[in-house]
Amino acid sequence: MTEKAKRLHLLQHQSARLERRLVALRHRSDQFSRWRLGLFALGGLVSGASFLQWGPVVWLWVTAVAFIPFIVSVIVHRRIETAVIRFDLWQRMKQSHLARMTLDWAKLPAERPFPVPTDHPFAQDLDVVGDFSLHRLLDTAVSREGSHRLHSWLLETLPQEDTVQLRQRRVRELAQQTRFRQRLALQAALVVSGDDQPWAGQELIDWLERESGGRSLRPLLIVLAVLAVVNWVLFAGYQLWQWPMLWLGSALLYGVLFITLGFQRAASLFTDVLFLADRLRVLNGVFAFLEQWRYGKMPEIQQLCQSFLEKGERPSAHISRVQKVVAGVGLRQNWLLGFLLNALLPWDIYFAYRLDQCRADLADRLPR
Repeated sequence: MTEKAKRLHLLQHQSARLERRLVALRHRSDQFSRWRLGLFALGGLVSGASFLQWGPVVWLWVTAVAFIPFIVSVIVHRRIETAVIRFDLWQRMKQSHLARMTLDWAKLPAERPFPVPTDHPFAQDLDVVGDFSLHRLLDTAVSREGSHRLHSWLLETLPQEDTVQLRQRRVRELAQQTRFRQRLALQAALVVSGDDQPWAGQELIDWLERESGGRSLRPLLIVLAVLAVVNWVLFAGYQLWQWPMLWLGSALLYGVLFITLGFQRAASLFTDVLFLADRLRVLNGVFAFLEQWRYGKMPEIQQLCQSFLEKGERPSAHISRVQKVVAGVGLRQNWLLGFLLNALLPWDIYFAYRLDQCRADLADRLPR
């Protein structure tokens, strides 16, 4: 049996095993769906009967206990559903590898079109690009930019020998690390599996490199923070010690400065945070995986991923700061709560300032 035949047999065996596992997990998930419904109905009946029999005090305790089995079933069911998603992705990845080995073009992901110079000496003649091309066979990238980078490498007419040899060494290392490649692909696929289009990383790069659109918010933030403290002190004095209503004047000044100097920047805060959170949700799992992996047998890949290994400067550390900004901005989704937060302190201005800082940090340190 040839080496290719051995690999093909192994992939077929793994795909069949994953299929059996998926069938079992889906059957178990269907069972838990029925159990959840039954446990919820049973908990509701017990809760209602206890209220009618013993009154509201006992009813609270009985209800809390009666719904424990339902809550446990929900937790277990979610874990099963997560396992179904992971195994389904594994299965699709194996099927894709099988299609590449057998040249089953119908089961391969569609070719991602990129512009090709009309006078290129070999792009079309050698089937380097196109629907039935080398690029389509080799392209396993999750992002559009990764696919385009492979496209440009394959079409290089004057390749540099040192660069080509470096890429070959990296490919040889990766070829021996099946577990690393598959787990890395899975981390990205878990996030983008529901999207119809490949992940567009260039949109994130463009957003990070774009100017924030105005002067630094730090002076305004300091002034508004001081005014907020003055507002609290003057209002407390008015309530407790019958001071004059000076807090009205300081509150008016606070509002005028907030609206005239900071409102435009704060107005786009929620949109910017949602955009950044959506783009970084893909990178977070991938970066965390790269940071935690041990590269003992992959010196070239370790050198390539060096920016992920420097403590304190790892991309995931900066992403965690962005997540804190997202959490802070999320509190003001309710318009009433948002109004109260900004009336008491410059909430939106602070998080707009923090977002500008995160933008600058990520623009400097995010791997290209």
